[in-house]
Amino acid sequence: MTPTRKIPYSIEVEQALLGAVFVGGEEAMLECCEACVCSTWFYNTRHQLVFEAMLALIGKGEPIDEITVGDKLKSTGNFEAVGGDATLLELSNAVDTSSHLPYYIESLRKTWLRRQLIEQGNRLIESAYDATKEPEESLGTIQNAVYALGESKAENHLSDGHDLARMAGMQADVMLKRKGEPMGLCTGLDDFDKMVGGLLPKKTYIFAARPGMGKSAIGITIARNLVVPRRGSAIPAGYLSLEMGSEELSMRLACNLSRVDYNMLKEGDLSPTKRTDFNQALTAIDRAPIYIDDSSSLTPLQVRAKVRSMKHRYGIKVIFIDYLTLMEPTDKKASREQQVADMSRQMKAMSKELEIPVAVMCQLGRDAQGRRPKQSDLRESGSIEQDADVIAFIHRDEEAEESESMRFGKRTLIIEKQRNGPVGDIPLTFLKPMSLFENYAREDGPVQEECAF
Repeated sequence: MTPTRKIPYSIEVEQALLGAVFVGGEEAMLECCEACVCSTWFYNTRHQLVFEAMLALIGKGEPIDEITVGDKLKSTGNFEAVGGDATLLELSNAVDTSSHLPYYIESLRKTWLRRQLIEQGNRLIESAYDATKEPEESLGTIQNAVYALGESKAENHLSDGHDLARMAGMQADVMLKRKGEPMGLCTGLDDFDKMVGGLLPKKTYIFAARPGMGKSAIGITIARNLVVPRRGSAIPAGYLSLEMGSEELSMRLACNLSRVDYNMLKEGDLSPTKRTDFNQALTAIDRAPIYIDDSSSLTPLQVRAKVRSMKHRYGIKVIFIDYLTLMEPTDKKASREQQVADMSRQMKAMSKELEIPVAVMCQLGRDAQGRRPKQSDLRESGSIEQDADVIAFIHRDEEAEESESMRFGKRTLIIEKQRNGPVGDIPLTFLKPMSLFENYAREDGPVQEECAF
């Protein structure tokens, strides 16, 4: 016979914490707020209501004692529900000092956390029995909920003057030692790295373009430059492709790395030299620390779960997402603008949570056809403009394109927004049959780069 299990809680700890607040007043309540204590941490409903009354009082700068808490409970109609004066008197006499408040807070948090784990476990069981839900969706939701619980313990984000001076000094030392080299991951696009500083942790980068302008190609190019670098060590990278399958993406990556024209390969028209280059590219890719997931119809929460798993299993230092608005909305009943705003916020939160750069490809609306794009051209763009640290548009000058060789074309990477740096235009060479972007030599034409291996 299975023994009856008791729900984790401690009435004594709850009473002691509330009693410590009565004794310590405003200072004790502020300590609770700093530790992110909330009413749901309490198991007893009466204690939840008392703590909510205390929160309301501290929010208005009013004192906390038996009388003020009682008056607040009366104003909300909860005075009798908590047991009236008898309960408040009992709580106010629960402890003689507030000096043990940190212990009560931590003990209360742990019992609440255990209850939450039980609740999430039960939800997972219920979801597993629900045939109307995809198991991957349920798993992604639970993974994110459990991870959020792990982050529930408040951390000290306060920095004093000493901390600020130390951090600024350390950053300055690194900058001086690098002598102008990018602080972040080098993309291989030199002018971009100089202007933006490479791809930095906790930052979100938007690369946007109309269809056919190279938004996927720029993601592939930067990822390739990181995992098969011309110099230095390879950087593990994740690539979440919501648009292309792994087969197509692998072919684009191989053509990019070997500088082989995909159309010639498809027609079986490769010279022995190019065939050798292609085989060498396959060998390099075989050893490269790149991890591609071509799952489709993912919600933002599922994306975060997959990227978190990539970082845990493979140690990725950057993630590429191609592309944003192909995600499935979390709330299918919300407006499209609200849905995209949620996607954008989740990507921003993911970059901070995992402390990696997040490079997101986006598609521009039809209104951007035939003119220089701007931030408002981002589809359902309000939140994207706000959340992104860097927004870069890939633009083609139609007249200039017609005058250039069919083998390559010029593109302008427009840095439209940079939160902590300059904006401007960066010329690039785009070799479309190879899904390849290269540095552009303004006077001599495209830079004739060799294979990376």
